[in-house]
Amino acid sequence: MKKTEKKKTGEMTALMLMLVLFRIDVAAQQISWSAMEDIRQITELATISRWETIKQDKGVTLSSRWLSFGDSLRTREIALHFSVDADMERVLAYLTDPKKMKDWNDGVRSLELLEHKVTTWITHTVYDIPYPFAQQDLVVKSTMKQEKQKITILLSALPGYIKPLKNVTRQQLYFGKWELTSADHTTTEVKFSALSFSKSGIPRFIRDPVIQNKLFQSFTRLKELSSGKPAAVAELGVVKSVP
Repeated sequence: MKKTEKKKTGEMTALMLMLVLFRIDVAAQQISWSAMEDIRQITELATISRWETIKQDKGVTLSSRWLSFGDSLRTREIALHFSVDADMERVLAYLTDPKKMKDWNDGVRSLELLEHKVTTWITHTVYDIPYPFAQQDLVVKSTMKQEKQKITILLSALPGYIKPLKNVTRQQLYFGKWELTSADHTTTEVKFSALSFSKSGIPRFIRDPVIQNKLFQSFTRLKELSSGKPAAVAELGVVKSVP
């Protein structure tokens, strides 16, 4: 074999080995992600852009930032923030009670509590997504931790917990976090962030405005419902009164 041919063969072998190792590394990374339950573990692995405000109205702020993993994988983290005239217990009820959760979640077809313990619970949400978007559902585990005047709830997907639904795409890698902080006994600061690695055939410039609008409407409703003000609740047309 000529020297030039040997060189080309060696380069091809090295390239194939690099590709194999790359695939193994990616697979291992995906497995490690699926074992994680804290969104902060994911963001620590990423190169992160600055937060950008998407919308701000009625005391609710929607923002996003890009997370990059190497040169080939990128996803967007969404965050929402508001303060409300309500104690933490009242706000927490709207994050743990399935009926109350469905009251403020825009675009939810059904929401079922599958398992509940003192500080952990598992829910199954089927989204009511308009055409032409693919129908989706999410099984998520919530883990709550309380430290003095702050409550943190970590969210992570459990796609294999129940059987898949027909013609419904289940989210595989989803992570989120709630933070409730008591400024005093009558005001609660609410922060939420989430990211997923789900793929879609719909272009982002079409998909993102729809999703972001639904999120913003949902959190505006959550703020008004948890405030317990009858006038604000009546305007939403969700329920007539809040006890």
